[in-house]
Amino acid sequence: MSTVSGAVMQTSDEAGAVNNASTLVSEASDNLAVEVEKFLADVTRDVEDRRRASRKAISEDVTITFATGARRTAQLIDVSISGAQILDMHDIPVGEKMTLNFLDGTVLHGTVVRETGSGCGVEFAERLPDDHILIAA
Repeated sequence: MSTVSGAVMQTSDEAGAVNNASTLVSEASDNLAVEVEKFLADVTRDVEDRRRASRKAISEDVTITFATGARRTAQLIDVSISGAQILDMHDIPVGEKMTLNFLDGTVLHGTVVRETGSGCGVEFAERLPDDHILIAA
């Protein structure tokens, strides 16, 4: 009988140890999830800060030619080397391709990548040079 009761006690002790280890792993997992959330929030904030810093507020007219051949004049309200925000272009769907003709003669191809509420965001197919008048001025 003492062998059976000894085995029961040993099993009970081992079950307690496994339960304690499980609790520690669960707490570590919860702590890790919290830290990952903080990290991702910090990265998101950093990316948003960099995006804002790299954009330049402007007021520049641009002639837009769509794939259909239709043309329209619009106003840029900010620009970066990789894209621009165009004011009052609510009717242009994401994915729409266009050619932007700037007053200085620069011609860039772009694609609408987001609806902004005040217009749309366009990503340029080719980057503006860092010293382009729209960026450098």
